[in-house]
Amino acid sequence: MEPIRHKRGDTFILSSCQLLDDNQNPIDLTDYVIRSQLRTKSGKLVDTLLVEIAADHLSYTMTAQQPESWPAEKLECDVEYTNPDGVRFSSQTFYVDVMRDVTR
Repeated sequence: MEPIRHKRGDTFILSSCQLLDDNQNPIDLTDYVIRSQLRTKSGKLVDTLLVEIAADHLSYTMTAQQPESWPAEKLECDVEYTNPDGVRFSSQTFYVDVMRDVTR
């Protein structure tokens, strides 16, 4: 998977995200808890993403709280899901390549 390229300080939104079943159909996210964090490769917390589940419960959006403070480097991220039965599982790790902002 290619890293997501992002300029430090710009608004960061990942929209229309979905959790898919084995047949590639969206899973109903009613009563799911979804969490996501960005970290440096050494594990330092950079930001906790805000997650909002859509009204139809079939997708969600993640937004950054403090993208202006992100370091200009490749950050690690994943998404942790907890289903209504309390089973917790995570997505594959993906990367956000943060570039230095020129215009401030």
